[in-house]
Amino acid sequence: MKYTYERGRLIIRLYPVVWWISAAMGIIVGLPLALRPDLWVTGLTFVGVGACAALTPATIITADKSRATLAIDRWYLFFHVRREYPFFEVAEVQLVSRFSLGEPWVSERRGTYFRVVVVLTSGRVVSLQPAYSQNHRSRVKMAQRLGDFIGVPRH
Repeated sequence: MKYTYERGRLIIRLYPVVWWISAAMGIIVGLPLALRPDLWVTGLTFVGVGACAALTPATIITADKSRATLAIDRWYLFFHVRREYPFFEVAEVQLVSRFSLGEPWVSERRGTYFRVVVVLTSGRVVSLQPAYSQNHRSRVKMAQRLGDFIGVPRH
């Protein structure tokens, strides 16, 4: 997560580097296996999982004071989605948590997961991130910076 302040704008860049590296590794490992007659199913599984991981979007959040807008750009492999919200429609910035017991055989996945959302005056909740994360400190920092910049309460 990278924060940039420039000419009245706060820009937050979220790059899913771990997912992209996993995608490349899955495809690199899977392609040679897919060409072998005895391991083609395993190879295609690696390639498929790698291709799915490659679809994880890069997210760029831009709060622009001169235009008084909050823009959320999601850059996928083959397309781009942009959503813009005027500051007056933003009621608050929230840190949402979710507790997970994980799978019974993997105790490391137990715990609390977090993500930052924007609540609009209409009551609609807009997620700023495509997934939850266990990194509480970075999510709190993101909510604080964004809420302070826009001038709305944080919860």
